Amino acid sequence: MTAIDAAFIAAYQTTDYIVFDDHQQVVLRIDESNPMADDLLRRHGAVQATMITAWNPESAPLSAAENDQRQAVLWQWIADHHLFALAAEGRDPSGQWPAEESCLIFDIAPQTVAELGRRFSQNAIVSISLGRAPSLILLR
Repeated sequence: MTAIDAAFIAAYQTTDYIVFDDHQQVVLRIDESNPMADDLLRRHGAVQATMITAWNPESAPLSAAENDQRQAVLWQWIADHHLFALAAEGRDPSGQWPAEESCLIFDIAPQTVAELGRRFSQNAIVSISLGRAPSLILLR
């Protein structure tokens, strides 16, 4: 059983996960196949990628300055580990919640990204793999 509130899980499952790749936006939705996701992976020579944010730990809203600082630390971690990532964001399609800056990290080991998610106190991450619909991975 998860320690994450069911309302949060439902919100994560309906969020639009947007990846910014050059001049296009790739929209990912949980459990919905998307050929553009496969194209994105292939363009970057990857077989999988994981979307993560450092914003709003455990879905508790922080100030813009706090979120920006946390996201900068995440980007620095990515750079320090010589990983490739694209800017992304999670958007509530109803507009009730503000968008959260995120990043899509390519070909990162699932165990590493789960540890990273816990380090930033995230409830969940989004995983994409060639030939599969995006999936929500709960961390608590």
